[in-house]
Amino acid sequence: MLDRIRGFVKHLELPQEEQVDVVYRIIDDDRNAIEVTATQYVRWRALHDVAKIAVVGQDTVGSMLVRTTFSIMPESRSYKPFGTNAFLLPDFDPVIQYNQRYDTWLQADLGHRETVRLLTRETEEASDRNEDEDRRAEEMEVVMYAVASGLPGLFVVEASPEAGTIIRTPWVLPDGTHPEMFVEKEGDGFRISGSCISRDVGENRDVQRVNELCAELGVSYEDGSLSASAMDVLELPHAITALAQGIACVSWMLHQR
Repeated sequence: MLDRIRGFVKHLELPQEEQVDVVYRIIDDDRNAIEVTATQYVRWRALHDVAKIAVVGQDTVGSMLVRTTFSIMPESRSYKPFGTNAFLLPDFDPVIQYNQRYDTWLQADLGHRETVRLLTRETEEASDRNEDEDRRAEEMEVVMYAVASGLPGLFVVEASPEAGTIIRTPWVLPDGTHPEMFVEKEGDGFRISGSCISRDVGENRDVQRVNELCAELGVSYEDGSLSASAMDVLELPHAITALAQGIACVSWMLHQR
């Protein structure tokens, strides 16, 4: 597959001058997609094996190939630079319903893994394995990768004894404990529940302050607990961070009153 792409790239006609209706992008050393001039784009293509470095992920699931790459062609600025595509083997017929576009390498990496996971679940034949255990293992793998990719290394991910995943954070609360969060699947997304606040929010002034803080962070407060939600795995690191910040901030705010 890589040799086929290299051959395709080799015979592409390189741009000779700027085109106002397209944007030229390359991948820098930190895997960021950045806009450059046509001249810089041509130089980048000449100096790199772009068919190789543009590959974010490639996996075969049953009779399908899932491939996520950086778009090496000049495109419209509205066209996101990274994308996942699925192909039916052996003829590489595109399977459009699995196509996705992303703005960053990290989003593309997470999206690729999620697509592979969904396809694996859809194509996996019935077996003697426990379906609940399989589902829990898949969910924890997704959460662990999201935490490892999008959050500092001090976050710890553990399996919950019953269901879901526990995340232990590096923040310290007034009582000396560390905030913990519980992540569980909710439809196509995730729900993240936080540690209970150690002090009650009794006064109207405190209620207002807590609600204002929660609104700013995008988390919810109810009955002494904070929670957040993520529509998909790409939003999970941000939701976890926002909730951890909310728990720590509210706890210290109430402790100082």
